[in-house]
Amino acid sequence: MGVAALSLSGQDVDVVGGLSMVPDELVSRWQDAYRLYGRVAEIEADSSPGDMDVIEVMASASWTVAQLWREIAACPGLPWLVTAAVGAAAEAFEDQARQRIAGSGVSGARWEVLGRGESG
Repeated sequence: MGVAALSLSGQDVDVVGGLSMVPDELVSRWQDAYRLYGRVAEIEADSSPGDMDVIEVMASASWTVAQLWREIAACPGLPWLVTAAVGAAAEAFEDQARQRIAGSGVSGARWEVLGRGESG
């Protein structure tokens, strides 16, 4: 079993090899979105608490990364372990976006204007 594989219940799972099933264009879009997320996280760390512009941009960046994780999880041929991990990552980024908006006092309607999440 190589470094990029895991053994679960006696079955080897090639984690990195499974990622080759993801189209390069999708990987590139995810990388761009994650880089933006990282830059916004740095801005957020240096901003005043409650800065609505930063909260909205960070929530939007989180939601975009989550949606790209979902697209990756939907790629055919991925090992089940990769699909599960990518799905969990998507949920974490979606939760992060929702928590930022919920903690900010932004109304559901304003969040809907961003085209994300559910109103409420």
